[in-house]
Amino acid sequence: MMSEAKSDSSAATHPALKQLTPVLIVDAVEISEQPGSAGELMGHSVALFITVADLDPVAKALEGAPVVKPRHETFYGSTEIYVREPGGNTVGFAQFS
Repeated sequence: MMSEAKSDSSAATHPALKQLTPVLIVDAVEISEQPGSAGELMGHSVALFITVADLDPVAKALEGAPVVKPRHETFYGSTEIYVREPGGNTVGFAQFS
């Protein structure tokens, strides 16, 4: 018989991640949300795009991380922020309304 899983009280203090999407960086895109922002992602071939339930606690946890693209609203209905993690990779977090 399986025992019930214990609740983890630390889960309440950490932002809940909903979905992780790898994003392949390409040289050109036919339609771009902000054509001038392409250079912000250059240097790496993959960025991580993580969907979260609430961006506010994530943004607080990211304080001090190098910002690649500040918090912004997108045309496809999300609020996003992109940072550079210690290994130099770009990681984006998004909350969809």
